[in-house]
Amino acid sequence: MRYIVNPNQPHRTVTEEEVVAQTSLMFIAGQETSANTLAFGLLELAQNPEFQDSLRGEIHSTRVQGSREVAYNDMPLLNAAAFIKEILRLYPIGALVERMVGEDTVLPLMESITTSTGERLSEVPLQKGRIIYMGIASYQRLEAIWGADAGEFKPTRWIEGTGSRQGSAAIGPYANLLVVCFCYMLDT
Repeated sequence: MRYIVNPNQPHRTVTEEEVVAQTSLMFIAGQETSANTLAFGLLELAQNPEFQDSLRGEIHSTRVQGSREVAYNDMPLLNAAAFIKEILRLYPIGALVERMVGEDTVLPLMESITTSTGERLSEVPLQKGRIIYMGIASYQRLEAIWGADAGEFKPTRWIEGTGSRQGSAAIGPYANLLVVCFCYMLDT
């Protein structure tokens, strides 16, 4: 444990007691997020029996003869993480994320917006200390990004390469750091 470095104090290492003290938090946080993802996955399987049959067939067809093992690499619906990615796209763990702006900056917008005063904005100035809210769940259902079927459960979009229309500009279920859709309140 003595080799774990505290980034705020590079000369100081994190003690074993400090690691143990944080362990329960990691277990609790991991349990809830995993349980929610599993619950939404089961919900979508129940609502989409055709996909459930495809997934079941894929699992049964890739069983290694004479054993209970499954050839995971031969399962595109699971191995390409299509099912999991689609669940996290539709039901992200952090549906609405709050962040504080660390320094004065300007956030460019993909499309210009009209404020309540009628002003058209193509970028939004953000002052240090401002709290912003990022609507991950809203973004991941935008038709402009994901297509006309944005609100539909369609795991094959990840296998077919039709995950999003924006290519690398799309957030996807794992890249919650780059966010374009957020709630913003102008000071007046």
